[in-house]
Amino acid sequence: MTEPGPQPALSIHQQAGAALAVIVGAGAAASALGPGPARAALAVLLLATAAAAAWTLRGVLQPGVLLAATIALRVAFDGQWGPTALAGLALYLHTLSDYVFAPLAVHVVAAAWDEESEPVPLYAPLAAAALLLLVGGAGAATAAAAASSARLARLAYALWYALLLLRVLRRRLTARAATPREVESTPKAATLAREGRYGAAGRLYAGEGSFLEAAEMARKAGDWAQAGECYRRARRPYEAAEAFYRAERLDEATDLYEEAGAFTAAAQVAERTDLERAVTLYERAGEPAEAVRILEEAGRRPTGDLFYAAGDAEEAVVAWQEEGQLLRAAEVLEQEFRDLEGAAQVLSNAAEWERAARLFETAAQRERAVDAYRRAGPLAAVEAARLRLEDGDAAGATEILDGLDPGTTENMDEPKGLIMARVFERGGRVDEAVRVLQQLRRAPEPGGPVYFLLGRCLRSKGLGELAEEHLRVAARLPLPPDEELEARYLLGCVLEELGRPEDAIEIFAGILDRDLSYRDVESRYRALRDASADRSGGGAVPRARSIHP
Repeated sequence: MTEPGPQPALSIHQQAGAALAVIVGAGAAASALGPGPARAALAVLLLATAAAAAWTLRGVLQPGVLLAATIALRVAFDGQWGPTALAGLALYLHTLSDYVFAPLAVHVVAAAWDEESEPVPLYAPLAAAALLLLVGGAGAATAAAAASSARLARLAYALWYALLLLRVLRRRLTARAATPREVESTPKAATLAREGRYGAAGRLYAGEGSFLEAAEMARKAGDWAQAGECYRRARRPYEAAEAFYRAERLDEATDLYEEAGAFTAAAQVAERTDLERAVTLYERAGEPAEAVRILEEAGRRPTGDLFYAAGDAEEAVVAWQEEGQLLRAAEVLEQEFRDLEGAAQVLSNAAEWERAARLFETAAQRERAVDAYRRAGPLAAVEAARLRLEDGDAAGATEILDGLDPGTTENMDEPKGLIMARVFERGGRVDEAVRVLQQLRRAPEPGGPVYFLLGRCLRSKGLGELAEEHLRVAARLPLPPDEELEARYLLGCVLEELGRPEDAIEIFAGILDRDLSYRDVESRYRALRDASADRSGGGAVPRARSIHP
């Protein structure tokens, strides 16, 4: 197996050396340049390097590098960077550097003697000085008073750090007097490291709580397990995982890689110990294809979801069907592969008959759609009757409806009720069509098609007055385009049959305005107009004549 990740970063001493090299180089270059953009850029580089060192380094290296940066800023730049925009910052840092030397010097001495530094008394005066410099000594009545106050403040500042330094020296001397033999007999970790005694140096560093240095020593000694423990105590999970992997402590390596967010590396290690966990980690890493690979190499069948996440929709469909997730398989077949027939077949296998029927119908598999609709239940069977009617098989459509329970229409919605009415009407069973339509008419707001079909059925039964009433209502409501003209045509025919030619002429004239060739409207219109003119002696229907001569 390949290494799960890159080797650890530079050691802490290498980091300190690199920071010092940048600081010295920036200071030397700035000394050779006059104020200007290049010098300002070097100042920014020096400040960024100092900030990085303060964040990453520990022990005596941290204040040491910061002290070197302060000296370089003070000597090489002398408060003059160049650009006007940075002039205020340059002068502020130059003045503040007077106050930075003392706390850093005390910190260096304390860290060199393993004295545990206390940050609040050590750096609080520096923070106060920085704030006072920032506000510019506000509150002083005169310039002379401000200068006198500044001298007193610097004297108090110097005395404070002198006392802190004496405190460090006293503690060191007191400790040496208390245990002279033990202190003298315990070699310094750095000395042991220079002598190549990395294991012993690491143990000393670990005892002092310097776990990063201890881990570095353990690595050099080849003790990867100890290195991993030290990195873990230093809260460096990735480096700890690398070390534990080399030590063949794979479960701990996997845990720490996962803690560090290195899910791919964690999955690679888990491949050797826990296949299921490796699959989960590859999924978290956004690499489902790798999860598929290791399962197939192990002779295991990946799930449909895993195949789909890996971009293999075809295998996902097969796997979902094997798992019984038929609806998911049908969804992908329909939406991604546009395989409507295949999706319908899968839905049939899942007994999702109505959805299967609609897909079969869209795929022009009408016989299979009829069968699926009939299997879907009594209400869906009405759709099967619709297909039969559309195919011109009114008898077959009626046969389907005859097989339904008589109470089917009680809770039927309007679209299905209209299908039943049309089937009965086309099958010559007008009374049954009227019964269904009258039930639909009792709904709160029946649509125009209900009144249209009811009017047509009533006319066929010779009930002209009732037909007129329903057809007039239908003509005022929204209707499909083909039924809209037919409703008006039937209304005109009913009026003609009821002996009201003038009303019929007006209806037929309106139809001719929209479609001159609609059915036999023109011939009916002319015949009625001529007959009316004969009865009235040439003065009848002047409006109709003006439109249709």
